[in-house]
Amino acid sequence: MRTYPIKQEEFWEVFSERMEEHYTKSREYFRKCYSNNKKWTKYLTKMLVDIGEKDLHVAAIEKEYWPRLDISFFDRQGSNWDKWAMEVGIEIENDFYSCVDELRKLMLINCGLKVLITYYQKDQNEIDDLLKKFKIVYDSRKISY
Repeated sequence: MRTYPIKQEEFWEVFSERMEEHYTKSREYFRKCYSNNKKWTKYLTKMLVDIGEKDLHVAAIEKEYWPRLDISFFDRQGSNWDKWAMEVGIEIENDFYSCVDELRKLMLINCGLKVLITYYQKDQNEIDDLLKKFKIVYDSRKISY
């Protein structure tokens, strides 16, 4: 039986294994999808839904729940708990430079694991700048004690 919450290490282990399997199984198709934003998002979405349902044993929904997440994993479905049973919220952002907006969106939701998928940049300075922006967004949260 599945235990909650889903830990980031568990998610990463399954996600990285599936990515490697997909790449090894069909490198040419994988690369073709990766080179086209729409195809890549569709490819990743299907893979993530499969991971949710087959590996993590949750209801994986690609319907955009408020606040319009790309994919949501729920531990329950079909009851009054739907909106409160989100285990994982996932955003796929093709544009590295606008992923801060997706981070803000993820911070609005109440779920155990928030996943932002974006793409590698060759310039380490760009990555460092983005991480600084992430910290600013994180530090801007209103914390009450």
